[in-house]
Amino acid sequence: MARRAAARYQDVQEALKDGYVDINVVLPNMGRHLLKESLLDAKFDAERPEVLVYTEEPGGHLSLVAAEYAVPLQLTDTPPDGFPGGADQWFADQRFQLWTLHAWIFRENPDGMFNPTNRRVP
Repeated sequence: MARRAAARYQDVQEALKDGYVDINVVLPNMGRHLLKESLLDAKFDAERPEVLVYTEEPGGHLSLVAAEYAVPLQLTDTPPDGFPGGADQWFADQRFQLWTLHAWIFRENPDGMFNPTNRRVP
C-alpha cells in the first residue's frame, strides 16, 4: 500500500509538483529529505507520507529510497499506531520535534524495513 502510493514520486519532479519541498536535510545512511508540511498532523496514513527520502546516484540523479512518516511531538506524547504487526520503529527526534518512522520501501535495508538508517544509502 505505501509502496504503491509513493511510487509516483520516484521522479523527484513529481514530488515537487505535488507540494513536497527540499528542506536541505541530507543525513548519512538516510539521504535527502523532502517534506510536505500540509500533511503534518497527529495521524498515520501509510498512503500519505509526510516525508520522501532520496539518495543521490552517480551523475546527480535522485532515487527515491524511503517514505518517512512524521508526527509533531507537541501533538502526542506517544507514537501513533503505524503499520500492522508492530515491527515499525518510531523515533522521537528531538532535533526536529517529530515522531519519525522510515519505511525503506524502495531500497532494501539489511537491518529491517523500519530501521531509522540504511547502510545501503551513503
